[in-house]
Amino acid sequence: MDDERSRIDDDAASHSTCETFSSDEDEAWGNDETWADFPEDLDEVKQNSRTVQRLSVDCPSEREYLDLNQWAEIGEDIGRNTRLQRMAVSTDGLGLTEDEHEMGGLYNKENLEAFCRGLAHNRSLRALSIQECDFSRARLAILHPVVVENHKLCELRLHQCNLDVADIEMLASAFRWRRDPTSMKTIEISGRTIGDDAVPMIVELCNCCPRLKRLVLQYSKIGNRGCRELTSLLEDRNTTLRCLNLEDNKFDEEGARALAIAVVGNNTLQCLGLGASFGTGTGRVSEVTGWEHFPAVVGDSSSINATYQSNHVLQRLWGQLRNHCVNRLGLPYDLLFSLRANKGTNKANAARKKIFYFHLRGDFDLAIFLSMDVEVLPTVLGWIGKDRGDGDSGQTSFSAFYRILRNIPELCGYSLSDRKTRLQLEAENATLQRQNEHLRREIEELRSSKRSRKD
Repeated sequence: MDDERSRIDDDAASHSTCETFSSDEDEAWGNDETWADFPEDLDEVKQNSRTVQRLSVDCPSEREYLDLNQWAEIGEDIGRNTRLQRMAVSTDGLGLTEDEHEMGGLYNKENLEAFCRGLAHNRSLRALSIQECDFSRARLAILHPVVVENHKLCELRLHQCNLDVADIEMLASAFRWRRDPTSMKTIEISGRTIGDDAVPMIVELCNCCPRLKRLVLQYSKIGNRGCRELTSLLEDRNTTLRCLNLEDNKFDEEGARALAIAVVGNNTLQCLGLGASFGTGTGRVSEVTGWEHFPAVVGDSSSINATYQSNHVLQRLWGQLRNHCVNRLGLPYDLLFSLRANKGTNKANAARKKIFYFHLRGDFDLAIFLSMDVEVLPTVLGWIGKDRGDGDSGQTSFSAFYRILRNIPELCGYSLSDRKTRLQLEAENATLQRQNEHLRREIEELRSSKRSRKD
């Protein structure tokens, strides 16, 4: 176990980047070198330059504000552009006063609406991220055409946009009318205005995206009731959801337990964010909410059958967290081992590692093989017999296999009761053969006697 624990520590030390809910669709979000500068590169956007495919429209408060007409023109240029694939719009306007909102920038309602009207004509964007834009003022109806008509859009992020239930209902309506509902892979709807009342509409929105891979609802106010609503997404047999980020919400162990029950039969979810977040200067991180309900889900050690039938897909209970911080979450080693074993596409291999770890180490209990299901026993013995050892388990397969056969020899032959039955059947068979031979001779004698009389 010490070797395995040190291996996890070494893996953590070898990574300096964040483990996030990443996918092929959004790997380039964090690459600053690929982004066009705002507003310096707006001319290239207007000219539909091939070199500009990613644009960040950020509006820090210290920047000189553009007026209404300028924002409308920028939106129209983006709307006509056919090269842009990713765009991020962010402000720090949610912290401003009403008077400061009226000064300009995208903090201003009229400017934001004018910008979005032009943006709504764009049909090339694959990913759109909007952060801290007050959509309680400029409603999502303005962006309705982007969602409905842009069949390339696969990623939509709305973070801290003051959305309420009516806004999400409007967004769900737009998703119902999408030309290609299968293209949407990532949805983020986060912010302190998102609570339990909004979750049913979020679930309905997700149901309109049959190939959705990631749902981000972090930094919100979702409680236990919201978690129970979200379980329908995890229990759906047709779900494609691989990541659900619920970090920094208001649910407790009751909500986590509902999610754990839903994960038991789920075959797609790899990452479930349950509350861990970055610490401050000390590097401290908060605990994973309700982790106690998950050891039995990903590594039920009560029996080999239970371990074999555990979830072999879930790999993380945290979202955006540096690898070296994982060991500070306070999670038990058995749980971390099971999550680590689930990495990779070979789920039979994950089950094998867990069975070795929980049941075939040291002086393990041999009685488990006598009560094992018939369909599981050959698989387990096959793993043990062909594997040449596993450092994860601390037990070589040869020694484990020898110990099993040495103490339960009937696995390679007949048990004592079966041997007695076999001997009895063999004796009866010999008696029947002798009787048959005697009858055959009598028949031959009768036939011979009959032929003699005819002669």
